[in-house]
Amino acid sequence: MICNAPAFKNLKHFTTLKPADSSVSTWIEAFAESECTSLKGFNVFDTSPSVFKIDKNVFLKFFKAQPDNFIMNFQMYEETKPDRVADVLKDLFGKHFERGEVDYSRKKKIINIRLKTNLRFGYTLRDD
Repeated sequence: MICNAPAFKNLKHFTTLKPADSSVSTWIEAFAESECTSLKGFNVFDTSPSVFKIDKNVFLKFFKAQPDNFIMNFQMYEETKPDRVADVLKDLFGKHFERGEVDYSRKKKIINIRLKTNLRFGYTLRDD
């Protein structure tokens, strides 16, 4: 698989536009399986709430493996309703992540979800 290529191990940024519903999950699984720990940014633009249908344990493994200051960005389709996103996010992030204002000055990994209405959801990993 491409994720096992030497160049892939040092990848700094990953961006996908208008992904198929399962492709983001597949990429996260591939990054986790290849033990990629070099990402500074993971960006998904013009997507739907179904992008968050990701195995929680695989997502957590992938997220924890990334360096401090790692930022994941998700930008939703224009027509995405906030209530459609909130429940899905709570299911995926609720146990291991804190929702709130993101402080970029702290050396913490961050997840940003933005709707076209500029409503934002920010998450950081809870301290274990």
